[in-house]
Amino acid sequence: MKISYTTEELIPSTDFAKGFGGFISKIINGTVDKLAVVKNNKPEAVVISISEYERIKQLANLAEDLSLAKTVHERVDGKEEELSDYETYAKRRKAKMKRAV
Repeated sequence: MKISYTTEELIPSTDFAKGFGGFISKIINGTVDKLAVVKNNKPEAVVISISEYERIKQLANLAEDLSLAKTVHERVDGKEEELSDYETYAKRRKAKMKRAV
C-alpha cells in the first residue's frame, strides 16, 4: 500500500533537525497527522503521535492474534495430521536434546 503525503508533511531532514520542537508540536496539536522526513529526495522516516503509534501497534497485535486463532481452529477442525506431525517432531527433538546432554 502506497502512502501519500502532502507538501506540508514532507520535511527535509536538515529542516527537521533544526526545527525539531516545532515539527513535534505540529504532530501533538494535530496540525498534521504525520511527517515524512526526507533525505536525498526520498522519505526515510515517518513521525507520528504516540497515540497513533499505540493504535497501529494494537491493530498489528490484533491481526497477529486473529492469524493465530485461525491456525488453531484449522488444526482443531480436522487437520490432525499436522498436529501429530508436530508432536512427532517435538518428541524427536526432545529425545535428541537428552542425548546431547
